[in-house]
Amino acid sequence: VLAYFFGSITGTYGILFKPATDGLTKFQQWSQRNNRWGKGYGSLAATFSGFDTGIRLLRNNRDDEWNSLISTAFAGAYFARKNGPKAMAKSAILYLSFGYFSYRVTQRDKSTQMLQQQQRLFKK
Repeated sequence: VLAYFFGSITGTYGILFKPATDGLTKFQQWSQRNNRWGKGYGSLAATFSGFDTGIRLLRNNRDDEWNSLISTAFAGAYFARKNGPKAMAKSAILYLSFGYFSYRVTQRDKSTQMLQQQQRLFKK
């Protein structure tokens, strides 16, 4: 449902500014585009959460940042599976590096917030 919603949001540009083609009305084209985007978002979310759950089970239900990083690498390899092993390895490394970078950025924000909270507590 959420994926269909995002597909609707991203497809709004087409219904407003692009001409209708292929004998379909603008609404029919918009609906078809929403379905494609919805399937894309849905498969993306299912892939990431599926690998995350699988990694967590393999690691005896340990829930830490490594689950997300490893599952992100596996998802990257999965998305490049049609292009061969070399592309799978490159994609896994790319996804892993992006996941690590985003994890470090979010952790830095959390540690900064915690430091500011501690400073406010000790000032009182």
